[in-house]
Amino acid sequence: MRIEVDLDRCEGNAVCLGIAPDLFDLDDDDYA
Repeated sequence: MRIEVDLDRCEGNAVCLGIAPDLFDLDDDDYA
């Protein structure tokens, strides 16, 4: 499985990290 983050739609609220913490990391600007 491959996951791609659409940065144009990302709100930077880390919901993806809360749902799947093993799949997402946040950068210094709090984007996946």
